[in-house]
Amino acid sequence: MKDMPIKKRGIGIFVKKGAVAKLVNERRKTFRERYIQATLVEVSRLNYSLDELQQIVGEEYQKLHKK
Repeated sequence: MKDMPIKKRGIGIFVKKGAVAKLVNERRKTFRERYIQATLVEVSRLNYSLDELQQIVGEEYQKLHKK
């Protein structure tokens, strides 16, 4: 399989070039499908505007990164 870890008995596990980027891209896709789409459905049900959503996300982001 392309860009996956390779096991070499007695030597260890080696990660092929590009494997990390591939895993991050897959995780981003899953995040978008699982969380963003579900959040947008709920946002729609609660009648938030795009501006309100952006403000809420911005506020929560600032809280999270304020250390």
